Amino acid sequence: MKYTLLLVLIFGFIACTPTQDMIENNPAELTDKQWQVKKIVDGTATTTNTNEGVAITFSGESRFRAVLEVNSCMGNYKATAASISITLDGCTEKCCDTDFDKLLQNVLGQVNTYILKENQLRLKSETQEIHLEKI
Repeated sequence: MKYTLLLVLIFGFIACTPTQDMIENNPAELTDKQWQVKKIVDGTATTTNTNEGVAITFSGESRFRAVLEVNSCMGNYKATAASISITLDGCTEKCCDTDFDKLLQNVLGQVNTYILKENQLRLKSETQEIHLEKI
């Protein structure tokens, strides 16, 4: 009987332990920091960023700025502990965007959740993820 009770308590504890997806994010940890874009995962394909200058900054006024290889994009975002939405207002057009920059712009508009853990940020859509690291 004692062992049965012990096993029930152990399994109950394991079942109640939060997973990474259950941990709530703090939107304030996004703001006023610069996040370097490391890679974009699209299903089974991964596209790695080769330009260290490609980064995103979220401001406290619900604005964001994405610095691309040549151009930059601006827009609005709204983040809660469970979700994030990003709306691109527009991008500069100094020259041609790289394939990575075009992919980043496309995925940013589809992002709906995020995971923030220490210096790592993942912006996620249904099938894609943008991996970023705090600079």
